[in-house]
Amino acid sequence: MVERQEQMVEVHVDRRRDPLEQLLLLAILGVIVLALIGAVYLLVTRVVNPPAPRTALEAQLVAVREATITNPYSGEVWADYITALIAVEDYREAGSVLDEAMAVLEGDALLLVEISGVDLFLAQERYEDAFELAEKAVVLVEELRDEVIRDAMARGIHADPKLYGPDITTDVYLNHARAAAGLEKWAVVVESLSTAIEYTPRAADLFYLRGDAYTHLDQIDKAIADFNSALMFDPEFDAARAALEKVGER
Repeated sequence: MVERQEQMVEVHVDRRRDPLEQLLLLAILGVIVLALIGAVYLLVTRVVNPPAPRTALEAQLVAVREATITNPYSGEVWADYITALIAVEDYREAGSVLDEAMAVLEGDALLLVEISGVDLFLAQERYEDAFELAEKAVVLVEELRDEVIRDAMARGIHADPKLYGPDITTDVYLNHARAAAGLEKWAVVVESLSTAIEYTPRAADLFYLRGDAYTHLDQIDKAIADFNSALMFDPEFDAARAALEKVGER
């Protein structure tokens, strides 16, 4: 009996002194501790339970962010997200979203995002970047327009180039003009706005902006004509009226 008890004590002592078992126990405890720390961190930082949107703008950001996940190839969705981020002046995130969108989109969808990208750079007063991206958008819109015309001609259909995406084409050339204005390239501004007017010939704001560019080029007669055109299409256009009165004083 005594011998058996001594053997049991020896076994118990051997188990207590087993280093492998102790290391395994410490490892398990370490994993448990790390898991608890991680859970606390997630709760504190609200990653697990993010706060509900407090404003309509925050709700819009959440909605468009989720839309980019469900519709990853929609240029309109990505453009809306970038525009919403610009509205809250989160330019850093908007830049990241722009890069992400441009990596996965092409064609018309890419064109929409490039337009929003120019808006982003203009908001940051990064006029060189805005003009560079606007130049790419012009090239792309012309390529897409030519492709549509070739397809129509192959089917024996006469296609007027101005019938291709007048709204999006106008936006492309308008943004190109805005970027050029930031660099004081007034002749380029006039050229781009003239193209935009070909697609949207009754847009008062386009005539007003071109009139302003003519003013910088000291082409007063053309500026007056454009300001009058702006007022013809929008008689309540106070900025055009003020600009007309100003150039009349010269």
